Amino acid sequence: MKLSLVLVLFAAICLVCSGNWRWRHGRRHHGGWRQGGWRRGGWRHGGWRRGGWRQWRSNHWRQCQNKMEGLTEQRNKLKKELDQCLPSSPISDCWDVKTRQNQNRDGTYTIDSPAGGKMNVRCDMTTDNGGWLTFVRRVKGGVDFNRPWKDYKRGFGDLAGDFWLGNDFLHMFTAAKDVEMRVDMTDQDGNHAYAVYGSLHVDDEAHAYSIHVSGTYSGNAGDAFRPNSTRKEKFQNNRAFRTYDRDNEFGCAKSHKGGFWYNNCFFVLATGPFNSIRGIIWFTWRRHHALKEITMSIRPKGVV
Repeated sequence: MKLSLVLVLFAAICLVCSGNWRWRHGRRHHGGWRQGGWRRGGWRHGGWRRGGWRQWRSNHWRQCQNKMEGLTEQRNKLKKELDQCLPSSPISDCWDVKTRQNQNRDGTYTIDSPAGGKMNVRCDMTTDNGGWLTFVRRVKGGVDFNRPWKDYKRGFGDLAGDFWLGNDFLHMFTAAKDVEMRVDMTDQDGNHAYAVYGSLHVDDEAHAYSIHVSGTYSGNAGDAFRPNSTRKEKFQNNRAFRTYDRDNEFGCAKSHKGGFWYNNCFFVLATGPFNSIRGIIWFTWRRHHALKEITMSIRPKGVV
């Protein structure tokens, strides 16, 4: 009887020990510390070494991106609200269109007129860093420039082709800000020349929209506006604007069929009949041989 009891107790102890070993063996070797836990499933196979660090870094970066996107959205929303509350400075010239509206193609744009309200203008965005506002353009023909005073006062033509922007605008624009002037021209053979003047101002109507060109000159067309030692009587700087119904004593506007700043009569003419013998002239470049195209443009001084 005692022996049987001892055998039973021994068998029970063996069973317990056998189960405990298997649990420990399975946990430590097959699914625990070595194979399924720290070494197998954690640090090496599924955790720190194999995927843990990369997964953590990916999640952290995604969280940062989400936060940045949220902050950007909040900033844009606040900026929009502030823009609605605060008065914005006007888009007053082609340089504003280029730099504040990020436009870089030649064409027609809308600006705030110096007279109030909005107006369409043609901008040269490619020549010499761009931002040039063109006030006279002769490139296609088809627009009659032999017009009365009132037409030159308010402007006429087609901004996509040939036009005169208007003497009222020229006066108000050049009175409101300091500008430089650029003249680009092409002869009948396709050769190009230009002239840049450091300053331009046009008087009001009471002073016959007289033109005042000053400052430095640069370019390869020659300074045809201002007098030198020869033939001073034909240079047109500081001269009044003339049309056939408000002509000077020499009858220049009537005889040359276009309004312009005449002396007796001109070394520069941008408004004569298109493709005529003496329609478009820049005397210091091609003498009295008519040019094929010409544009005259202005830009705020000192922006480049």
